[in-house]
Amino acid sequence: MSNWQEKLRKGLTGAVTVAAGAVSRAAEVARDLAEDLTSFKALKDYKLAGHVATAGPGSVWRIFKAVNKKPGAVFPEASVWILDKKGLTDQASRAGRARGYDTVFEQQRRSCNQMLRIKHPGVVQVLEPLEETNAQMVIVTEPIFGSLHNVLTQFSDVPTAPDDRLGVSLSQLEIKYGLYHISETLQFLHHEAKLAHCNLNPGSVVVTRDGGWKLAGFEFVASIAEFGGPGNAGVTFEYTSACPSPWEEYSQPRLAYTAPELVGGCLASSDVSLSGAADCFSLALLTYQLITGRQLMPVGSSTGEYRSRLSQSLSSADMSEIAGSLQPLLRAMLSLQSSARPNAAAFAGCQWFSEDMLLRCLQFLDNILQRDSGQKVAFLKDLLTFWQQFDDRLLQHRILPPIVQEMRNDMVALAALPVVLAIMGRMKPEGFAASGILPVLKPIFEHADGEVLLALARHLSVFYTLMPSDAHGSVLVPLMLRAFDSNNTRAQEETLKALQKLAPDMPYQLLRD
Repeated sequence: MSNWQEKLRKGLTGAVTVAAGAVSRAAEVARDLAEDLTSFKALKDYKLAGHVATAGPGSVWRIFKAVNKKPGAVFPEASVWILDKKGLTDQASRAGRARGYDTVFEQQRRSCNQMLRIKHPGVVQVLEPLEETNAQMVIVTEPIFGSLHNVLTQFSDVPTAPDDRLGVSLSQLEIKYGLYHISETLQFLHHEAKLAHCNLNPGSVVVTRDGGWKLAGFEFVASIAEFGGPGNAGVTFEYTSACPSPWEEYSQPRLAYTAPELVGGCLASSDVSLSGAADCFSLALLTYQLITGRQLMPVGSSTGEYRSRLSQSLSSADMSEIAGSLQPLLRAMLSLQSSARPNAAAFAGCQWFSEDMLLRCLQFLDNILQRDSGQKVAFLKDLLTFWQQFDDRLLQHRILPPIVQEMRNDMVALAALPVVLAIMGRMKPEGFAASGILPVLKPIFEHADGEVLLALARHLSVFYTLMPSDAHGSVLVPLMLRAFDSNNTRAQEETLKALQKLAPDMPYQLLRD
């Protein structure tokens, strides 16, 4: 072997060893954090089930899946967010700055309190408020799939990420649907709560387990009403180093997503008022990255690079991958003058959203409870003709659950059932389990009658394949008995056919019961 080949082999071996060591250490840290939680009252009802995601600046929050120990809990599953204060403090101490992260800790306390205080469907729901010791911060929320940062990096900083997260990518419809929800949440913050978020970036937007996009990262939120008066200079952040320490970097919004009026010394005028326009600038940058797969302002922490790209990149940004109906709006949202930017409502109302039939379908389902029975039936009949255009993740989490709920409505059930059965016919057992609809189906099966009972009996083999084995006796057997006890001869015949087909695969105990 030649000398250069030997050097290359040693270099590759060393790189692999270092990478493996880093992953191993990260996994050990996550495990240690999960084990050292006995003192937290908020966690007495939860059992942790693995490190699944991260969020916040520098991914300082490790997010764990948790199972509620209480039977019948409103949230059988939750997410436990853990911030390792001790690990961060030890890191700063080695650099001679033992209290370097104090500002970051205080900001994260504020973020958690704001997340608890702001009540809106587009803000992460807190189940147990922040609890803190000298070593850790802990907060419990609704179940989280991951942050947008996790999704964009394919969970590379989560060594123990479950298989359903590895290699995940967002469809264009999921991106559009998520951005629409973020813009709606920003509308609420700006016009109802009178707040500017000031920290919109991939680490502060999380995807919930059911596919919804919600805001977190409220450490820099500011009241719009407090700024903008005569002579008031608003709020700015000073980025003094192109290579800041982690505690300095984490204590300010990410420069690559921050509006110029929030960056100290960036604009000639120093009396720029804070408004929702700062969030709209960030929303445009986030939108560009999600659609094209690359940052428009990859500036790190360098204000010199930031100013250079403001004057050059924004005016000449390549929009060839952006839909024509969105390009003018996006360019306007990237204006250096905050007063010239369209607001979040204009973004949500643009043609890019309104002309998309599949998105309108998802929006209808978001508000289906507000529709009358006639509207629901007409919608479901239409949906039966194009539901195949949705990907499996949207079908499982955003389409099937609300339609199953409608099966409780006798006036809608017959229109809903064909859609439910069609979607379930494309599902696999793991997808059925992830959709979380079994508890909703059980009472529907128990009270099914007439044509609904007949349709359910015809699809017994589908339900048997999708449902976990422990549901066969508690859900399917009562449905079969209900069919046999009914006066519906066709339902009785269909149930007998299903039993003949399923009997070879059914456990003896189940058949005897």
